[in-house]
Amino acid sequence: MNPDEIPKQTAAPVRHDVGQTPGEKTTQEGMATATLEKQKEANDGFIEAQKSEALITAAKRESAALAGDPRMAGPGSALAHGLAKLKTFASGQPPDALVDLGSLDKILLQMGAQNVRGALSGQKITNQEFMKMLTEGNPNTEMPLQTINKLLDYQGAQVDYDKRFNRTKTMALNRGANPVTVDSEIGSRADRGDYVEGRVGVRPPLNAPQSSSPKVTSQAQYDALPTGSKYTDANGKPHVKGGQ
Repeated sequence: MNPDEIPKQTAAPVRHDVGQTPGEKTTQEGMATATLEKQKEANDGFIEAQKSEALITAAKRESAALAGDPRMAGPGSALAHGLAKLKTFASGQPPDALVDLGSLDKILLQMGAQNVRGALSGQKITNQEFMKMLTEGNPNTEMPLQTINKLLDYQGAQVDYDKRFNRTKTMALNRGANPVTVDSEIGSRADRGDYVEGRVGVRPPLNAPQSSSPKVTSQAQYDALPTGSKYTDANGKPHVKGGQ
C-alpha cells in the first residue's frame, strides 16, 4: 500500500504575528514524542520479523530434508528414532535423517521461545507456563511433518506481513503520518487476516482473478442452488453443494 494514503498530523492554523498557544505547543511536542516512539517500535518490529524469518527459512530447509523420512517426526516416531540410533551404534555414523531431525528440533525450539517472548512481552509468567506455551503453542517434532510444514507456512506469512506493516509504518511516519492512528489506519487498509490466509491458501488473495462461481452468503441462496453446483462463501472459499 502507499504510505502517503495514511492521514497526516493536523497542523495548527497559521496566525500572522501570533505565536503558538501553550496548548498548541504541548500538542506539537507530544506528537513529536509519539512519532519517535512509533518509529522505534516499527524499527524493532522489523528487526524481530527478520530474525523470525531467518529461523523459519532454516526450519523449512531441515523439514524438506526430512521429506524422505516422514516417520522421524510425529506420533509413533519413537520407533524410527530407535532404529536410527541402532544404525548409529552399528556404523558409528548417524543417518542423515537423525541429524536433520536434531537440527529441526533445535530450530523449532528457538522459534517457539522467540514467539512466546514476543507474545508475552512485559508479562510475568512461571517457567511451567512458559514451557506449556512453548511445547503446545508452537511447531515441534512431536507433530507430523505435514503439520509442521503447514504451521511454518502460516508463521512465514505472519512474519512477512509484520515486515511489510513495519516498513510501511516507518515510511508513513517519515512523511508526517499521525502517530496516534498510524497502526489502525494501516491495518484497516491492509488486513492481516486477508493477507495471511491468501498466502497460505485458506482463501484466495485479494488481487486474485474473480471466480465465475456465485457467492453464497445466505441460507436462501444456498437452497436455491442445484445439487452439485459450485459456489464461494463470504470469504471467497470455493465449495460444491452436496460435496466438499
